[in-house]
Amino acid sequence: MTLVLTVILSLTTKQLKSDKELTGLVYSLTPKMKDEPGIPWYDKPVVMAVIIGAISIIITIIIW
Repeated sequence: MTLVLTVILSLTTKQLKSDKELTGLVYSLTPKMKDEPGIPWYDKPVVMAVIIGAISIIITIIIW
């Protein structure tokens, strides 16, 4: 029911803000970052996501 309601609302509402106003807020309109050679490992989102994911899995195993 929620899926049907979401689709109906998405199709019936109009966009109130322009694409320029949504840049930076919406994933598809945000410019993609490229890996630069000088960035340290702790400033890379992928590395931090893997570390946090591993910690979450370890804590889940310990607690469960």
